[in-house]
Amino acid sequence: MAQLDRSEEVIRSPSLRGEAGGGQGGNPGLYDELFRIRVSIKNTGDVRGDEVPQVYVSLGGPDDPKVVLRSFNCITLGPSQATEWATTLTRRDLANWDTKARHWIITPYTKKVYVGSSSRKLPLRAALPKVQ
Repeated sequence: MAQLDRSEEVIRSPSLRGEAGGGQGGNPGLYDELFRIRVSIKNTGDVRGDEVPQVYVSLGGPDDPKVVLRSFNCITLGPSQATEWATTLTRRDLANWDTKARHWIITPYTKKVYVGSSSRKLPLRAALPKVQ
């Protein structure tokens, strides 16, 4: 993978209001797309091969896991072939379950996005703008 497009699109979404309910799947506002992540991928080898770009997010809190997997895909590329892969992060991808309030919240901690081929190899990273 060559680069993380740091000009990620911020898709304007209304603030999440209301409880976790709202029918099957919970509050539909949880699935508002907040960020679009794009990466360029190139096969630098001489044979056809697969790359599995993976997007991880750091929720930033002291009790949160270091990173959590939020998106991935398997892409097959021919020799010297290049492509761009894009995915989105939703409000749910950046939220924590608040056991006292009994709904999803976005904590005030800095959120970061990482892209790589595994959780142990994440060469691309960027801080995300604050979300309400």
